[in-house]
Amino acid sequence: ALISNLVFHEVRNEKNKLKLLLESLRVLKKGGKFAIIDLFENKKLYGDMDRLIEGLKRAGVSDVHYDKDIKNLPFMPKIVRTPFMFNDIGILWGEK
Repeated sequence: ALISNLVFHEVRNEKNKLKLLLESLRVLKKGGKFAIIDLFENKKLYGDMDRLIEGLKRAGVSDVHYDKDIKNLPFMPKIVRTPFMFNDIGILWGEK
C-alpha cells in the first residue's frame, strides 16, 4: 500500500510531481492500493487533474479515482473539517 498525506505538493514542478507519483507507484506491487491526500485543487501546484489522472493511466495504473470533496468522509476527524483546511484538498486513490 502507498499512503501519502500532504507531501507531494512540496515538489514545485507539475512534470516532476508526475514523475514522483509514477516512481512511488512503480514500487507498488501489481494489485497494490494507494491513497494520496494533497492540495490537488490548487491548479498552480497540480495543473489539470484530468491530465494528471490520464498520465497515471498511461503509465499502467489500472484503477484511479479522484474526489475533491473529502471533508465529509467518515475517517476525517471533526477538528480538521473546518472549511479553511479543505479549500484545495482532494484525495487520489486506486489500485495498480
